[in-house]
Amino acid sequence: MAEYARGGKIVKKIITYVILVLLLSSVGYYLIIHLKALVLKPLAVMFYLIWCPALSAIVISLAFEKTSKA
Repeated sequence: MAEYARGGKIVKKIITYVILVLLLSSVGYYLIIHLKALVLKPLAVMFYLIWCPALSAIVISLAFEKTSKA
């Protein structure tokens, strides 16, 4: 029974991670599409897009873990 509960928690983390990556990345893709109108540098937007999965992982680990050792 404990393994089922732990497996459900893992699935919940994965689904939340994927949704968060999609949401954060969609902001970056919007900025790429409207790059010239917003007068942004492409390198800054690419840097943001590169770090979207890492930021999502940090947010998910902080949200789901009960204890923080950092």
